[in-house]
Amino acid sequence: MSLLKIYSDNFRYAPATQLWRERLHVMGGSKENRHTPGLEHWSIAVKDGKALEEEWRTEVPIPRGGPHRFVSTTYLELIVCHGK
Repeated sequence: MSLLKIYSDNFRYAPATQLWRERLHVMGGSKENRHTPGLEHWSIAVKDGKALEEEWRTEVPIPRGGPHRFVSTTYLELIVCHGK
């Protein structure tokens, strides 16, 4: 399964993307009109560059969406910082 399938239904410009705890997380970005911030957050299990699941998992939305977010991780936390 292609990791890009998320974009067929939920296209985003400049989403924050981070590999954390063997899951690829995609969150925020701008929606199709490039002005409406996206708050959605999805993840999918990956190994060796391939998806291990058929569908993206819906995660807790980020509190302040939009493009140009900085993402960092610790062992226990996925941290998204406000950008532009």
